[in-house]
Amino acid sequence: MNKRSNRLRPFYVDLQKWIDAGCPNDSDVFSTNVGICSNLDNWQSKHKFIEFDLSDILYKSFRDVGLSQNYPFCNPDDYWTENHWKNKKRLAWVKEHAQ
Repeated sequence: MNKRSNRLRPFYVDLQKWIDAGCPNDSDVFSTNVGICSNLDNWQSKHKFIEFDLSDILYKSFRDVGLSQNYPFCNPDDYWTENHWKNKKRLAWVKEHAQ
């Protein structure tokens, strides 16, 4: 993980804790209805930690490994119907980046 993407680590650590807790619906930060990108926005808003380039860093991290920046773990047609937090690729991504 490079220095820029390391700035996302606190977000990934918090997100992984939420995943480990079973993705509770009563979270005031994270939502099961959206993926990583929107949850990053939620996390920043909750913590009043707005760095506009964090989203850019996140998108670049997807592109750097050949993923779509908008739908990195599924195709656009499936995004709104899938259970985001049962997607094994998404879960593995978060776990890897939270370490």
